[in-house]
Amino acid sequence: MRNVLKSIPSVPLELIPEAKAGPLTAQQFKTKLDAIRHTTSTLVYGGAGYDLFLSAIKRSNDPHYRVAMNFLHPALFGMDGPSFLPHVMLLAILGGHFSNIIAYLETEDLVVVFDVNQDFGPYLVPSKRVYDAVRAIDVQSGVARALIVSELVHTPRQV
Repeated sequence: MRNVLKSIPSVPLELIPEAKAGPLTAQQFKTKLDAIRHTTSTLVYGGAGYDLFLSAIKRSNDPHYRVAMNFLHPALFGMDGPSFLPHVMLLAILGGHFSNIIAYLETEDLVVVFDVNQDFGPYLVPSKRVYDAVRAIDVQSGVARALIVSELVHTPRQV
């Protein structure tokens, strides 16, 4: 959430909350993000279908939108990804992980993900793999994880 807010020039730094560890559902992320009052967000659940999902991903190319995703790293990377500490794995299973989608490369069908986890960093991933990772069920809510599509409600300052 912090990186979404930091990417919006009109958000004063004092409104950006401190980083806190702990599981969040996509709905909780959306609620906290919109409480800052610089975005109006909608959720696109992984179970809503690939076409709707891809349409939401494409919003990342519009400067008036931000897109974050709640997903499971293992569902995206499989067993070849970095190893997790047990407590990190438990949090990942309970609440998943949130990363920013910073662009969609339509010609290549690749999603540009900015992962705040230093073990991953930024990466490109095919849209179908992102879709599969977001379709993973969130054990807290019992529903598929989601994209958080946020429209900016304040005009960004020119830098």
